[in-house]
Amino acid sequence: MHFRHSRHLRHFRHLIWFVAVAALAAGAGWLLRRGPAPPAPADLASLDPALANLIAETRADVRADSSDPTEWARLGMVYEANGFVGLAVACYEQSVARRGTEARWWYRLALVRARAGNVEGALVAAGRASALDPG
Repeated sequence: MHFRHSRHLRHFRHLIWFVAVAALAAGAGWLLRRGPAPPAPADLASLDPALANLIAETRADVRADSSDPTEWARLGMVYEANGFVGLAVACYEQSVARRGTEARWWYRLALVRARAGNVEGALVAAGRASALDPG
């Protein structure tokens, strides 16, 4: 009887470990799909109301589907066009991390990295853009 009890206990422990690992894997997958929160300027309220509204709406689009590289790139373009170079870099990096096959997002990333003074990073991104679209 003791042997049988020990075997059941061992199976139960394996089941518990399996459930725990499966739960952790599911949680990790959810976090990867969800991704980080979209960045925002330090003081959104001090910006022109139209720009603040555009940023808020575009950030909401990213939060609605943070796995979409195009939404990240759109937010990057809003930041880039309005001089928020560091925020644009972060957004384009998220975009290419989600779909590294889009030459245009690598190109934009190269431009904003260069503007931010990261020449080496800009060259890497430009090389990737060129490799994806040599024309």
